[in-house]
Amino acid sequence: MGDIVRTWLEKLPGPFQSNSVHSPIKIQSATPPRLFALLIGINFYEYVASLRCAVADALNVKKYLEQSLRVPSDQIRTLVNDSASRSAIIDALKDFQKDSRIQYGDPILIFFAGHGAEIPGTTAGSGAKMQSLVPQDFCSKEGHEVPSIPDRTFGALIDLIAEAKGDNITVILDCCHAASGTRGNEDVRVRSIEIEPTMKVTELDTDIPDVAARSLAITPGFVRRGLRSHILLAACSATERAVESNEHGCFTSALLKLFSTTPPNEITYQDVLSRIDSIPGQNPQCEGVHQSRYLFNGKVSKPVREFYTVDFREGQFILNAGAIHGIARGAEFETYRDEQAIDGAPLGTFLVEMLGPFSAILKVRPGDTSSIPQQAAIAVQTKVGEREDLRLFIPIGDEYLPCHNAWLSLMQPGNGYTYNITLLENPDTAHVELVMKNERVVFLYRDERITQYGLQQAYFDVEPTTEEVARVLKALAHYFWKINLTSNNPEITKSIQFEFYQLDPSDDIYDEDTGLPEMTPIPPNICKDNLIDFVIDEDAPYGIKITNSSPHDFYPYLFYFDNSDLSIGKSSAEYYQPPTSGPYTPDVPLKANGGSLTIGYGSGGISPFSYFLRDRQNVDVGFLKLFVSTKRIDLSVMTQPSPFGETGRDLPNDSKNADEAWGTVLLPVIQRRYPPTPETHCVQCGSLTAKSLEVRHLETVHTLETRIRELNAELVILRQSSMDDKRRFEEQIHSLKFKLDELEKAGKETGGHERRIQAVEVDSTTSIAKFRTAIFNLFKRIKKIRLRRLLR
Repeated sequence: MGDIVRTWLEKLPGPFQSNSVHSPIKIQSATPPRLFALLIGINFYEYVASLRCAVADALNVKKYLEQSLRVPSDQIRTLVNDSASRSAIIDALKDFQKDSRIQYGDPILIFFAGHGAEIPGTTAGSGAKMQSLVPQDFCSKEGHEVPSIPDRTFGALIDLIAEAKGDNITVILDCCHAASGTRGNEDVRVRSIEIEPTMKVTELDTDIPDVAARSLAITPGFVRRGLRSHILLAACSATERAVESNEHGCFTSALLKLFSTTPPNEITYQDVLSRIDSIPGQNPQCEGVHQSRYLFNGKVSKPVREFYTVDFREGQFILNAGAIHGIARGAEFETYRDEQAIDGAPLGTFLVEMLGPFSAILKVRPGDTSSIPQQAAIAVQTKVGEREDLRLFIPIGDEYLPCHNAWLSLMQPGNGYTYNITLLENPDTAHVELVMKNERVVFLYRDERITQYGLQQAYFDVEPTTEEVARVLKALAHYFWKINLTSNNPEITKSIQFEFYQLDPSDDIYDEDTGLPEMTPIPPNICKDNLIDFVIDEDAPYGIKITNSSPHDFYPYLFYFDNSDLSIGKSSAEYYQPPTSGPYTPDVPLKANGGSLTIGYGSGGISPFSYFLRDRQNVDVGFLKLFVSTKRIDLSVMTQPSPFGETGRDLPNDSKNADEAWGTVLLPVIQRRYPPTPETHCVQCGSLTAKSLEVRHLETVHTLETRIRELNAELVILRQSSMDDKRRFEEQIHSLKFKLDELEKAGKETGGHERRIQAVEVDSTTSIAKFRTAIFNLFKRIKKIRLRRLLR
């Protein structure tokens, strides 16, 4: 098998060295994001007032795409000043439709910074206005007219792009359409002008399909409720002014500040406006049907460079992160002066020398000759050390080439992803196996912690492309890394009691702060022996009670791991983390010696939560994972959104030193559509069993039934392979039939020749017979003549 793997890997791009978790694979380059952009910035207009910062905004967006998202330069088209003429802008939008590099569904970004304007609508006397973008060569002089670009023209072009390339289109407009002015301050300029059209709007751009159909209706502007072709982020409302000051557009500056700190696959469009800095006098707008999508539909991931602070104390470098954060012995870090210096050269490289629960002592990597200042700094992890995150099995075959490429791209050093993903030669000990079904990549679970309760695969699958598979593999590595992050400290784990209840909302008692009805737990406790197994009621609220019987105060952190969509604690409500208090000592939520914390009801201050089953699911399996520690720490890096674009479930918003201790409790959460009964179903996964079997035999039955499901999955693959063989044989038979038809045709032509030859032969035979008869008759006449002469 090893020789087969090596032979196969020779087909992959880049040099292949080893799949050892201690020696990451080195390849030439990671697959670049499939994002395509048109950036337009106009400062200098020929016939209207100029701006100062629009070009800088466009170039700053370009810098963000190239440096933060690593979008190749040849996928970004930039039109600034003279190059941003009306015809050039329209042609650039048309070119998106014809660009063969852009596949259906690839992210497309269109950015415009410049003047906007309002022009009269198409219906005379109605007073309605149309919004428009002002190109650099706009002119209203008689005989030299170059009109603005009306919203209906722009919208028609976007619709044509969406028809050809999909609706994953983001439009950002840092301009406005209300009356302009400088507001009395020369340093603050408004991005709009007042213009009168010199041509009838109904006559503009009728050569563009769909524009003529729109010309008799008044379009409601760039901001349109219900638009489906794209998502629009606009600088302000229709009646407000978009301004620029301090060498940038206020809206673009706020966006880039947010984007530089938040990866696009971790923020939705509708979240953008609530998270950017407020802009005086401007209320940015987000419009479109797909506002709940992640930026660029989650198909572009910024390599997140998480960092930790480093202190220099008593002659030692102390990393303010430890085992509870997932730091392992032998991990490697590069240090920088501060966050702003993170893209420059590091101060030095360190290894973890001693690992504690919440911190680690670093030592300079042997051979590093850098002059490292003995001061506080930040550290970015570059190697994970003695840690295995994900064991993966990918079959060998041409159809799995994108999957292997995806694994290689994540194992490349320097790409910002510090995961150890071990590629195995057989699936027996894997966490996850990749299989192809119906031309989609399916993620099968091999981890018995999941499969023993009846869940065999992730709910979602993806297209077999390197980008799609890499996105899910990254999420899987993070997911299993956090599941496997465990502290086996029995003093702590045995002292935590977990209770899980359905809640009953009161009809007449309401919380004074929230106004919501008070919740009362309904016995019995659903959690038995740290296992939660229940038939869900999607309309019912649920709550949790955690009791601490140890002699130590604890800070609890509770996360839900969704095995169906790979999300961790990301939902419309929050997972539980203790309150923060800045530099001050926070109150301890989980007191020692019988202290308890309620989540979802009581005085815990957390809303109740609910569960659901997706379509075609009769059983789902997740995990509630509880971290407890004797110190308040930041575990926000624990969470991740689903790589499949979902927002997750509706869940609530080694040291023995007692001063530095932590522990974990992992509780399977089995959610069923129908109740299993011991008489008819396996108590673990709900599958059918015989009532007469003893309990000790149920595990054997369950194992056999699990194997049956695995064999059925393999049977599906074999059937698919058989169908492929059948199609190939049918093609060969069709080819042979075609050749046979050609031969038969040729044979018919040969038969015609033979018939002609036979006809000639018949004619020849007849002629010979006639000749012989003539000769015979001639001889008879000669004999008669001789006889007559003798008789004379």
